[in-house]
Amino acid sequence: MLGWLGDEFRRLGDALRHRGTWFFLALLAVFSAISYLSFRYALRMDFVLRIHDLAGGSCGAMDNSAMLTVFFASVFFALALVVSFGELARHSDFSRRHAHGEARSAALLCGGWIAIALAIGATMLAILVRYCS
Repeated sequence: MLGWLGDEFRRLGDALRHRGTWFFLALLAVFSAISYLSFRYALRMDFVLRIHDLAGGSCGAMDNSAMLTVFFASVFFALALVVSFGELARHSDFSRRHAHGEARSAALLCGGWIAIALAIGATMLAILVRYCS
C-alpha cells in the first residue's frame, strides 16, 4: 500500500550518495543565506515599517545611486543564479551520459557563473550593511 514511499526514500538515498547533490545543496544554502540577509536589510529600510517600528531596527536612508545599484544587483543576482543552476544541471546531465568534454565545459561555466553571482550578492549585501550600520 505504501510501497511508493519506500521507493521514494530509496531514490533519495541514491541521490544523496552523489557529490553533485551535496554541492547543489551547499550552493543553495549559500545563495539562500545571501538572499535572506539582503531581504532582511532591505526591509529595515522600508519607510512604513520604520514608522510603525515593525522592522526590528532601522537603517539610514539610501541615496538614489545606492538604491539603483541594489535594485539592479538583485535582478542580476537572480539571473546569475538561474544560469549557474542551469549550468550545474547541464554538467550533471553530461556527466551521467559520460560526455566528459562537455561536462568539463559546463563545470567551468558553472564555476564562472557562481563566482559572478557571489560577487554580485556580496556587493549588494555590502551596500545594504553599510547603510544599516
